[in-house]
Amino acid sequence: MLAWALGLFLLDWFQIPTALFGARKQIVYSQFNVLFSVSIPLSFLGFLLIYLGIRAVTHAPLKKIVYAWFFLWFLAALLFYGLQYQDAHPIESQLGLLASMAFFLVPVQVLNFSALRAGYKKKDWLASKPARWGLVLLMGSVVVSLARYTFYIVKVILYPPEFALLLIRSSRFYLATQMLGIVLLVVGFLLIHGEAVRSKTQAVEMSSGHSEEFNGLK
Repeated sequence: MLAWALGLFLLDWFQIPTALFGARKQIVYSQFNVLFSVSIPLSFLGFLLIYLGIRAVTHAPLKKIVYAWFFLWFLAALLFYGLQYQDAHPIESQLGLLASMAFFLVPVQVLNFSALRAGYKKKDWLASKPARWGLVLLMGSVVVSLARYTFYIVKVILYPPEFALLLIRSSRFYLATQMLGIVLLVVGFLLIHGEAVRSKTQAVEMSSGHSEEFNGLK
């Protein structure tokens, strides 16, 4: 649950200027590249933490070497985005924009979906309907994210980078799917969290009851 909370906290910081503009705030912001160079790797880290949370809650622990690979993957994202947004000039590399999807954002979403699908198939821990619906909503958030990334890729392929980014950032579809994905994540997390708390409480009560019976026998 802590991994999920941190993951949600790290998502979509790059939308802060858009949110302020949408709230009719009068702002002048000139360091977009600096914001993106930090916030997009943090979003990637957020999705990695969500993946780790999924594996933890579905009782599918990872080997230590996997954590090391994830750490290196995050460092690679920091380096990649740091180089891509290292100056104040608009991005002119179509290949760089597509590489962001190919090596970081799409793969981590595919990982999340595969982990959710595997967890959904495990009947031993997922007995209640709320928890199952929680996983379904989390899978829905991944599908919504992949739809948004597909929209992004199509625009980058069809238009020069500077126009593509302008169309993407001003698109209602892009913003709506981003907000919908966050809502699905939050509701899914809450459903699974509620079931986890109830299961733990029941386990503690059963353990306490057995202890009292054993003491009575003694």
